[in-house]
Amino acid sequence: MEGQPTAPCITEDSAFDVEGRILRDIEWLPLAPPWEPQLSLLSLLSRRHRVLPQFSSETVASRVPIEIWYKILAQLRWEPEMLGITEEVCKGWYPISHRLKGRGVFKNFGSMEDVCLYARYIKTIPRSRRLARLIILRASIAEQGKESSLAHLGAFAAMFAGRQLPRLSGLSISGGEWIMGTIPHTVFLHLSAFHSTTRLSLSSIVLPSITVLLRLVCALDSLEKLSVRNLWLLDRRVPPASRRWAPSPNFKQLELWNWPDELVS
Repeated sequence: MEGQPTAPCITEDSAFDVEGRILRDIEWLPLAPPWEPQLSLLSLLSRRHRVLPQFSSETVASRVPIEIWYKILAQLRWEPEMLGITEEVCKGWYPISHRLKGRGVFKNFGSMEDVCLYARYIKTIPRSRRLARLIILRASIAEQGKESSLAHLGAFAAMFAGRQLPRLSGLSISGGEWIMGTIPHTVFLHLSAFHSTTRLSLSSIVLPSITVLLRLVCALDSLEKLSVRNLWLLDRRVPPASRRWAPSPNFKQLELWNWPDELVS
């Protein structure tokens, strides 16, 4: 019947009704940055509406401007399974869904949840692991009175060690504190397996000691360039000669920005 969705699994409501419910639930809020907690579109819908309908060329819903559908589909950018479904549902949705699935040149992680979601993503779409070139690890949002934590760095290193991200060339850590006890010592071992990483950026972070800084830098055995901006060290004592680590033999470029004078002298 004209004006009805073609998918047989939707019988109670028209495509337009489903669309209207989605639009009301999203409320047209701006997209949150990737490092902030994401609101799943699926959580906004009741179970009976979780299968998106197919639209024929004659339905009212199919004539909604594609820009509006882009905003709706963008809410699924962390849910590759659903994007795979939307690719098949509508020809107009295919290029948007495919592009959202294929994004991966750089990723922002601001929490343990972000790390786990990305691990799930590349498990679902294995070829996407070859897209990542730069990972940005930002501190999680701190509770009042507490420092922003980089605890998810340990989880990231453990989950993606080895050849999980074979083309990852850059790693950036920024905006928080490396709190002792929240990141296991095995993080350095796991980072040593990131053989493709040649660039490391440390920006606006607090490290517990020079020892941690040295071990972090020397863990990356292919490192060529280190950029440091606004770095604070709680313990500035230089470790004894017996506890020194060799940097990458390819290391050749160091950039220092806004360091305290006593650390540079």
